[in-house]
Amino acid sequence: MTALECYWKIQWLAPDHARSYNYEGDIWVRWHCYAKALRYFDIAIMKNPKYYSAYCHRGFAYSKLNKFLRALQDYDAAVLLEPQKAQAYFYRAEIRLNMALKSIEQEDFDAASDHYENMQHDLEVARHFAGNITGASTEVAEFHF
Repeated sequence: MTALECYWKIQWLAPDHARSYNYEGDIWVRWHCYAKALRYFDIAIMKNPKYYSAYCHRGFAYSKLNKFLRALQDYDAAVLLEPQKAQAYFYRAEIRLNMALKSIEQEDFDAASDHYENMQHDLEVARHFAGNITGASTEVAEFHF
């Protein structure tokens, strides 16, 4: 039995099992089928609107489709749900970097600067909540949420 067949069976037996939809979305992401993955992340979030990982995974799929603003919305939702988890901050920082690079391409340097500054802030917060695993200074600035 393949993993997809296993998730289909779980979904048939327990249609409200949000995790099986999230995991199925992850499989589609591995196969670079991001639009299809989004459908499963959407279902996972509908089944459990407070599903932190589903928001992070859906944000990743949106980022792979270069829908950075939409991805940012999912990471913002994840941060609101679990403000002390580092994962969404790291992903959000990556989105902000992509947005900064896109702004530079468009010669909008004010926007690029804003995105870069926001990226730096997200990285500082992520490092703080991740227990400083990246080797940055242990002193953390005051954060304004």
